[in-house]
Amino acid sequence: MITAEARDTCLLSRFVEQFANGDIANGLRTVDDLKSGIRQERMTELSDWSNCELDSIELHASQFSGESLLNSVFEKPFDRYPADKSCSVSKLCAPSPFAWT
Repeated sequence: MITAEARDTCLLSRFVEQFANGDIANGLRTVDDLKSGIRQERMTELSDWSNCELDSIELHASQFSGESLLNSVFEKPFDRYPADKSCSVSKLCAPSPFAWT
């Protein structure tokens, strides 16, 4: 469960708290729901989150199975700036090179 300290300091905790609206305590949310929430946040006209923040959350969520409970994303430490995976984030959003052929 999300502690008050984690909520104040961790970007992932704040996003999950805002997105889940208390449903994670009931075990109703999955990692797929989190990924869907990230997509919805990207589509909003006025977002509270930067693309960099959403990229780091999405990259962290991609390490887990979609059917896993949302609480499982807190089992691994969240790295806001994953240096070794930074090039992967741009590839997540890049269109296929074959899209124009």
